[in-house]
Amino acid sequence: TDENGYTRGWDLDGLTTDGPIEEGCYKTDYVSADGVSGIDNQVAMLLESAGTEIAEALPLLIQNAIKEGGILMLAELVGADSMTNDDEVGLAFRRGVGRPMLGTDDALLPDQTFTLHDEPWLGGHQPGALVGGTLEGGPFDLRLPIVVFGIFYEITLRDARISLTVSPDGREVSGIVGGGIPVSDILTVGDTIVVPELGALVKALAPSLADLRNEESGECDRISAVAEFRGIPAFIFEGD
Repeated sequence: TDENGYTRGWDLDGLTTDGPIEEGCYKTDYVSADGVSGIDNQVAMLLESAGTEIAEALPLLIQNAIKEGGILMLAELVGADSMTNDDEVGLAFRRGVGRPMLGTDDALLPDQTFTLHDEPWLGGHQPGALVGGTLEGGPFDLRLPIVVFGIFYEITLRDARISLTVSPDGREVSGIVGGGIPVSDILTVGDTIVVPELGALVKALAPSLADLRNEESGECDRISAVAEFRGIPAFIFEGD
């Protein structure tokens, strides 16, 4: 959340709950800065509940993993004839391998070439419209493979949504991605996370944060999450 308690995201369950009710898994929704209610983002609640040290440690671990190549996601705008307006643009996420080169500002350098992983497919959605440089997509399932300190983790965003904006010069993308993380995925991560205190806390809090119902079982077994992202242009070496 920002300093005013607002968060970006989507109404993932189709409910607006300003208090604990059964239909909303007894969780209260957030409001966005532009006044949209019903925003589901329980990971924000997790960070708020975890304390300052943990709340700062988790994003730092993720960012360090990005710099070391432990999280290397390549997003392709499929069939885009324009980076501003196009009626039919698909989005494909693939996993790359290799440690990225960093600039003097400790940020990833643009226009690098990456090799695809042996199992590259992470997820994607059917063509939608790119309007004013922004593409809204979903729902689709998105795999998130992460390597931290040599340990492999994987979680899946179920029914993911994305809002991706290309800068006017085409040199940067930014936006948000969100969806429901199965509690079982979080518990698995908690069992192997390298910071014992963080792992124990995540395992203790995760079940109580579930706010999305599984349509098949009817159980509240998913945790809503929204993440901001920023990306730079890159090339993919596809080999033979």
